[in-house]
Amino acid sequence: MFETYLNVRGIDEVLEKIKKVWASAYTSRAIAFRLNKGLPILGDELGVAVLKMVNACASGIGFTIDPISGDDTKVVLESNWGLGEGVVSGEGSVDRFVVDKKTLEVLERAIGEKSRHVVSKGIGAKWEEVPLEKRSVPCLNDPEIQEIGRLALEIERKLGCPQDIEWAIDSDFHFPKNIFLLQTRPAKVVAKKIESTSDQIIDLMAKLYRP
Repeated sequence: MFETYLNVRGIDEVLEKIKKVWASAYTSRAIAFRLNKGLPILGDELGVAVLKMVNACASGIGFTIDPISGDDTKVVLESNWGLGEGVVSGEGSVDRFVVDKKTLEVLERAIGEKSRHVVSKGIGAKWEEVPLEKRSVPCLNDPEIQEIGRLALEIERKLGCPQDIEWAIDSDFHFPKNIFLLQTRPAKVVAKKIESTSDQIIDLMAKLYRP
C-alpha cells in the first residue's frame, strides 16, 4: 500500500525518498483502504526502513500454503532473474516450484520463458530484456529451492500461520548465505483447503444429524 524505492544512492536521495514514503500514506488508495477497514484517516505514522540493497541475481516470492487450492502441505515458489519486481508485478512469465513441506523434495517445476526482468542501474531500477541464453534456464538450483522452503517453514512456525514471503539471491555471497529474506506477511488464500472424501462425508453427516 505504501511506496518502496530501490537502489537509492546518496543522502539527499535517501531523504527525498523517505518523504515520498511518508506521503504515500495519503494516496487515494491508502485512504480508501483505511476507510474500508474503519481505521482513522490520519492514523498512519510510518517508520521508514533504509536497508542495504541486495545485489540480486534472482528474486521471488514463496507461499507456505498454495494460494489457489489452499493445500497447506506444500511450499510454492515463483522466481525470475533480477529484482523481485519482476515477479510481484505479475508481468511476464516466471519459474514455479512446488516443495513438499515434510521432506523438502521438489515435487513440481515449471520453467517459464523469462523474457524480461528488473535490474539495478546506476540509480534506481528498470525493466530490461533477459539474455536469450538465460530465458529458459531455471533461476534457482535445487539446494536454493530447498533452503528457501526451509526458511519459509521456519517463519511459518514462529509466526503461527501460513506466510507469503519475498526473498532474493545475492550474487556477492556463496550458498546458503546468498539467500536473503526481504519481508513476510500472512498468506491470502483464494480457496479453502481441499477436503478428502471421508472429511466431506463426515461434514455432510454432521449437517444432516445436527439437532
